[in-house]
Amino acid sequence: MAYTLWPMVQRKDFRALARAMAAQTTTNGFQYVVYGVLILTSPRPSASAPAVTPLVVLSAYQAAARVDATTRGDANEKSAWRTLGLANAFEKAQENMAFALVLCAALEISAATMVLMETATPRRSFSRLFAWIAWLRARYHCRDNTVFRIKFTAHDTAFYHREVWGMLNEKIYSRAPASVRRVCAPIVAWFTRA
Repeated sequence: MAYTLWPMVQRKDFRALARAMAAQTTTNGFQYVVYGVLILTSPRPSASAPAVTPLVVLSAYQAAARVDATTRGDANEKSAWRTLGLANAFEKAQENMAFALVLCAALEISAATMVLMETATPRRSFSRLFAWIAWLRARYHCRDNTVFRIKFTAHDTAFYHREVWGMLNEKIYSRAPASVRRVCAPIVAWFTRA
């Protein structure tokens, strides 16, 4: 994000900077910064450990992609990356990236469960809950298909979040009593509408 915004800061072109900053809010980079802040502001940081997993998974992909790009060279070259079989492991990880991204989406969504449960404790924060809901809505509509500097092998963030929400709808929401669904309908409409 800083790389994109820095030239406008240097030129002191504040209108272009404001437009670029607004565009950045729809990117994975910005949304993961917000996610990190939401995790770090947890009243019980130790309970947030599973919530960090998406960042760890995506960082591992970035690190592996960087090492692979710098050691690729000639296919016959005997680099440690190839000798140890890490190049093959990276290729398998790339093939399974869709699964990893669905897992990340599921963990991001499930982290909101902890925030929801916190509202029943003395440390409750409804503003934190609303921030999580707004963040999850942004993820539901995020059309970005890159994280850090790696490109997804298929689809975008919205696709993976919608897959997980669809599964939750099928397993939980669709089985809820009609009265509960009726009360939740306006929230669901707001959440799913772009």
